[in-house]
Amino acid sequence: MWGGGLLASVDGLRFVVPVKSINTGPSPKYFGYKRGVTWLNAVNDQVAGIGAMVVRGTPRDSLYTLDTLLNLDGGVKPEMVATDNASYSDMAFGLYKMLGFRFAPRFRDLVLQRCLP
Repeated sequence: MWGGGLLASVDGLRFVVPVKSINTGPSPKYFGYKRGVTWLNAVNDQVAGIGAMVVRGTPRDSLYTLDTLLNLDGGVKPEMVATDNASYSDMAFGLYKMLGFRFAPRFRDLVLQRCLP
């Protein structure tokens, strides 16, 4: 039995864009000397795509994932959102809470995610 559509997972796929475009951005880590885009895809626990967005380059994804969820293409509005740690920011927890979502990033190397004094 599938879920009720109340859990969403949002993740990005990065693509090199081989032609000149103002909609691409640099990222030496992912694209080398080339430019590319990130396609964010939101999928619910019923394995249905509920939204997507193309963003420039590879910025931190947290605010773009929120934008994707606020402008859903279809499906039930999810209650919990799972992302990878590229979508993490302290500010994102507050914004997701204020807008009615439970933010649940999957952390890896949490100590490295924050600047400690």
